[in-house]
Formats: sequence, structure tokens, C-alpha cells
Amino acid sequence: RQSQRGRLSLKRQKDILGQRIGDCRTLQDLIDLQHLYYKEMTAFHLCSCWIQASGLIYNTVERQQLNETPSALLPLMKDTIAKSKEFTCQDLATIANNIAKISSQTRTTVDPKLWNTIEGKIIQMPEFSSREISNIVWSFAKAGRRAPELFTFLEEKAIENLDTFTDQGISNTSWAYAKIQHSSPKLFDAIANMAIQDLDTFSPQSISNTVWAFAKSEHSSPELFKAVESITIKKIQSFKPQELSNILWSYAKIGYSSPELFDAIALESKSKLHKFRSQ
Repeated sequence: RQSQRGRLSLKRQKDILGQRIGDCRTLQDLIDLQHLYYKEMTAFHLCSCWIQASGLIYNTVERQQLNETPSALLPLMKDTIAKSKEFTCQDLATIANNIAKISSQTRTTVDPKLWNTIEGKIIQMPEFSSREISNIVWSFAKAGRRAPELFTFLEEKAIENLDTFTDQGISNTSWAYAKIQHSSPKLFDAIANMAIQDLDTFSPQSISNTVWAFAKSEHSSPELFKAVESITIKKIQSFKPQELSNILWSYAKIGYSSPELFDAIALESKSKLHKFRSQ
């Protein structure tokens, strides 16, 4: 009975601390809380801290303060490194994802040891879900963090699990490899083969991002580009101007001639011309 009370007490403490993290309304509140309870912080709490921090920077004042004090999150990074043995693959993907969001929108100082720790822990993991793979590579690419060993390792994992990827997972993964300029011809061939079969289920954004990645990587796949041509013409009214602009750029970049697609986009753009942006 005492043991049960102890477990309930620990669970209650975890729930209370988790709630307090979620109640933080400024980064300083979050930093102070982490400093006060760093010994009690579990993997769950540290993930919650990173999620809360990335959400807070959407506030202009908070973003400006972090820009003025780029090292403010270093104590949280240090604690994350110290407790890295506790993290699951999902935890690591969550942390990397939120660090990428923060670093891409602010001038925050990211300790290289943190990226190295995340990379090292991920490579030791035996299994990955498709979502974890796409989130991890997207996060590293978004942060501009080159990790050749990690991307090579996850390339094989992605190919093995490709049939479990969503269209967003496919587009995010291909985007990440293209963005970080990590050559992965086997992965792109596998993605092309899968996408051709399932392209009708892809969202316009996923189609646009995937074909952009192939063009950016200079990976030729005439069958994929032909399939994208067909589906884009068929559903052209569903595409946003930026998505059509990305497709135009991709076809021009890869040198794939598609007069019918270009004519269809030109016709559709007449009513949306003011919304288009140049590459």
C-alpha cells in the first residue's frame, strides 16, 4: 500500500510539473522553472519544455528577447544532454523538431554538443516509425545541421519503411535530403516508385514539395514528372499559387519539357497572378 502511494505521489508530482511547464507564459518563466526543478525533470518534462519554448517564440516580444539573449536556452540544452539516456526515439524527434523551429526563427545559440548527442542516440536506436524518420531529417535540415552519418543511416531505414509513410512524410523526407544536399539516389528512386503509384492521394503541397526536392537534388525521374504533370493538370484548381510556382521551377530546373502543364498553369494563373512569388 505504501509502495502504491509512492507511485501515485510520483505520478502526481510529474503531472503537476508538466502542468506548470504548460502554464509558462514567457521564456523567462520556463527557464526559471527548469532551473528550479532541473533534478526532477524527466524526459517527459524536457520534451514538454522544448514544445513550450517553440510555441512561445511565436510571440513577437518573446522572439525578440531570445534574439537579444541567444544563450538563454543553453541551461535547458545542458540538462537535455545530461539526461539523454532517458529519451526514446520519439522524444529525440520531438526535441530536434522544436529546436529546429526555434533556431530557424531566432538567433538562439544551439550547443553543437546537443546536436551531436541527438545524432549519436538516434543511430543507436533499433527501430523507427516513419513519422520519426521524417521528423528527424526534416529537423536537421531545417536547422541547417549537416549530419552525413545520420542521413546515410536513416536513408536505409526510410527505404525499409517507405510503405508506411504518409504523403507529408514522403515530401518532408525528400525535402530534407535535398535541402541539406545529401546525395541519396537509392532513396529518391524508391520514393519515385512509391509516389507514382500513390500520387492521386498526395496533397497539392506534398506534390509540390516532392517534385521540388527531386529538381533541387538534380535527380531525374521522367516517370514521376510525367505522373505529376497529369495529376497537376487534373487538380490544378486545388493548387495554391506558390505550389504551382514551385512545380514550374522544378520542371525548368530538371529540364523536363511539359508544354501542356505550363499552358494549364498559365491559364490558371490569370486569376491568381498577384499571388505568385518568384523563386
